[in-house]
Amino acid sequence: MTRPIEQLAAEWSAAEGRISTLVLTRPEAYERYLSAARLVADALADLGTPDELAAAFEDGPAMAERVLHEAGFLPEEVSTTEVVGAAFAIRYRELARERARAAAAGGIRDARLRGDTWVVVEERGRPDVPVPGLYRRLEMRVEDGSGLHAFVEEDPGTGAPLYVVEQVPLDPETGDAVDEPTDRRTFTDRSEWERRVEELRGSS
Repeated sequence: MTRPIEQLAAEWSAAEGRISTLVLTRPEAYERYLSAARLVADALADLGTPDELAAAFEDGPAMAERVLHEAGFLPEEVSTTEVVGAAFAIRYRELARERARAAAAGGIRDARLRGDTWVVVEERGRPDVPVPGLYRRLEMRVEDGSGLHAFVEEDPGTGAPLYVVEQVPLDPETGDAVDEPTDRRTFTDRSEWERRVEELRGSS
């Protein structure tokens, strides 16, 4: 019986994390594992949903052994168990990005049909819970792709939340970034940050 995708994803992430710890102590082994995991992840490209990925995991080790053997990896060079976990973690993230991108494009189309001026391309977390790294909001002016990226990061000097807004050019059809962010502004006060976002939204 296939285990819940959340449980499997945590297992895959843990395997990837164990590989990542090699970067400081055994950098050559880390590069080997990274290459092996990428090869196996590429072999999973035909799996288009998390359910398909979960169903394929049981046969993952056998598939990985075939892929690695064909690529010239020796059995003693990498642990198949760790490579499989990392490969499935990579493909799982790719699927999440693909779903998020499709959802963003759909939201943009809907906003255009409604005649909205601005659309939220992506938002995660809550601005009233200012944990650095956990809040991010990307919104776009539908007409021309002008984007506003508002997020919370850690103030390197104090460790306190630092509220950031920057302007970023986006593809008007997909919401993908097409150039580097500009006009980065930082605030220690949330209300000042929100006012600045409103000002930029009104002037763009």
